[in-house]
Amino acid sequence: MKRISIPDPETFIAGVEDEIFRTREGRYYHRLHVVLHVLRGQSCYEAAKIYGDSPRSVEYWVRRLLTNGLAGLQDRERPGRPSQFPTSHLEKLRNDLLRLPRDLDYDQNLWDGVLLSHHLQKHYG
Repeated sequence: MKRISIPDPETFIAGVEDEIFRTREGRYYHRLHVVLHVLRGQSCYEAAKIYGDSPRSVEYWVRRLLTNGLAGLQDRERPGRPSQFPTSHLEKLRNDLLRLPRDLDYDQNLWDGVLLSHHLQKHYG
């Protein structure tokens, strides 16, 4: 079979990886594929190299599979710090962030952490 020429493969790789890791299900299926390679006889190092993970993570996933079954490969809850932002304002903020900052009278085209912090302080206290 003839090799396919892909222009700018790095861009496609980044896009596909973003899509995989965007959701819990994507991360779960990624772990399934990696662990499947180990179950078929590859080492954790070989599977990690193919999928771009650390060998330590792959070893951890295999141990979780052996201990907890398939449920061990799913993301666990990460409680984190409770939000101080009122849920009543979330929809308005979501709509603000879908707009360009220039549309909201800021001097830049893209949102960044500094501008978001300023916007939150200015409009939501």
